[in-house]
Amino acid sequence: MENSSSPLFWEGASVLITGASGLVGKAMLAKLMSGEIGRPKEVFVMLRQKKGSTGEDRLHELIASPIFDARRSAQGSDEPWHPVASGELVPVPGDLEEESLGIPPTIRARIVKSCTVVLSCAASTDFNSPLPKARNINVHGALRMLQLAQECHARQARSGLRAFVHVSTCYVSANIPGHVEERLHAPPMDPEIFLRMKDEELMEHAAELTSGFPNTYTFTKCLAEHLLHARAFSRDGAALDTLAGRLPFVIVRPSIIGCSWRSPQPGWMDSLFGLSGCVLACGLGVAQKMRGVPELITDVVPLDTVVEAILGAAVCARRLKAETGSMPVVHACTSSLLPLQMQDVADGINSYFTQHPSSTKQLRACNLEWVNPDGKAFQEEMGRLHWRASWLKRCYCTRRLGAQLAKAGSQVTKMDSAFVYFWTNEWIFKSDNLAEMPSLLQECGEPMQHYGGLQLSQLNWPYYLELFCYGMRVFVLKEEDAFCPIDGPKKNSITSRATASLRWNKVVTAVLFTLLAIFLLWRTFALKDQDMNYHYHNRSEF
Repeated sequence: MENSSSPLFWEGASVLITGASGLVGKAMLAKLMSGEIGRPKEVFVMLRQKKGSTGEDRLHELIASPIFDARRSAQGSDEPWHPVASGELVPVPGDLEEESLGIPPTIRARIVKSCTVVLSCAASTDFNSPLPKARNINVHGALRMLQLAQECHARQARSGLRAFVHVSTCYVSANIPGHVEERLHAPPMDPEIFLRMKDEELMEHAAELTSGFPNTYTFTKCLAEHLLHARAFSRDGAALDTLAGRLPFVIVRPSIIGCSWRSPQPGWMDSLFGLSGCVLACGLGVAQKMRGVPELITDVVPLDTVVEAILGAAVCARRLKAETGSMPVVHACTSSLLPLQMQDVADGINSYFTQHPSSTKQLRACNLEWVNPDGKAFQEEMGRLHWRASWLKRCYCTRRLGAQLAKAGSQVTKMDSAFVYFWTNEWIFKSDNLAEMPSLLQECGEPMQHYGGLQLSQLNWPYYLELFCYGMRVFVLKEEDAFCPIDGPKKNSITSRATASLRWNKVVTAVLFTLLAIFLLWRTFALKDQDMNYHYHNRSEF
């Protein structure tokens, strides 16, 4: 059923993408719009209504992002880029939580008639959603996407679907630390029973059901994979795997996603989701101690590696290795190909922000240290931070700084709670399909120069971690003066001023606390003197 009339897989394709407002989805949409790997005829972008904005409103906001600047520049000044008006992007109002995805029948019929690739990237971004809500989005939502993909594949008017890619997470195996293969693993419970349980039952037994998993996100994503497999291969079971007409279905499992390495821009990241929040909090000196084991191997993967793994999986859907009667699984991970220790992460953050502190937001010197997972040292550190914040809020001139410090401390506590399980356990994710993907893409005639994120043998961790810190300053803090590691190891006057500013902040803070201590001492003695005078006058009356 594959269409070989076009030299490039994505050229002239009709694509449906969900989760385009998220970090991965946005970068993937930008990659498709760039035309580097072939330009799709149309991309259906499913977005739900949010905070009074329709899906179409949100799509217009989305394409205003700087990540699409290259596409705008390529259009030229004579003809401004209006992808919605031209039909290049088609807004699709929809919601994973609604039956039939909440897509209007006319638009759904159009998708079924023409769509050739489905990229299912949407999921709940709240890792600790109540279990019923997590099930509805991550499980029922995934099954609704599969149903739509099957409808596209079953059409008679033209060839079926060329690929259905479901984006999961490598931590579906969070309950079994150690070496993890690219395949389905035993589910923690019967997925069909989980699907039939009432919301009240889920709430009542949530702790028992999710035991062994760090959150409801990983638990529900795990069960979703098994249910997708059961529905996709339900007609003929394992025998269907030999049929040329089976749905070309791939699961891609990313690990902890970092900034972009090469595309769309080195260091690009526009949110504080996941690891980026940790990098920024530690880099700015808000968090100097975090719970973790320095010797353990963690798994961080560049954003563009994930994006290109998803797009590449669609191209190679029928060529990737898979167990008989199952779909291929691609680990978009680095732990087996290019191991990175927790201490390396701390060293990279400390090195960059010590030499190149933020010119606008640096609170304290960057000095990240992994401490015992029992939490005692971390709680002591957070206690000191909140104590400083409470005293700063008492002084009029530092009240705002105190409020910011208190808020940042609360966010660090939440972040530690979310990540501690991953930073105190170790998984080595086997990534054979990811490693083989460049050669498979080359066999398919794809432009390998535009799949640079898959060339992981060329990734240098110290450089990448510097790039990550640079990205936080430029794309999140909007500090155009940030030192870029691509420019080479030089210390410019901007960095010198930032370092001097940090020293000045230390001096000001020390002076403020000294004045505060003097005031408190004076106040204590004044009250004591007042008390003595009171007793003296009382005795005089007798």
